[in-house]
Amino acid sequence: MDLILDLFRGYEIEYDRRHKIITINKPIPIKEFMYLKELLKRTNSEVKDIRVYGDRLSKVRTIL
Repeated sequence: MDLILDLFRGYEIEYDRRHKIITINKPIPIKEFMYLKELLKRTNSEVKDIRVYGDRLSKVRTIL
């Protein structure tokens, strides 16, 4: 999983291990997104959801 996150670091990708959610904080081309999904199928880490935020939507970060 760390290799995939490093490969797509230009899109500010994060993996929440507790909730098993991938978050992409920058716009990503469709071909790159499809490639990411294919790579995620081959990992042993479980991913329940992929969230993509772009120019109009931004991730709301909460401080606990």
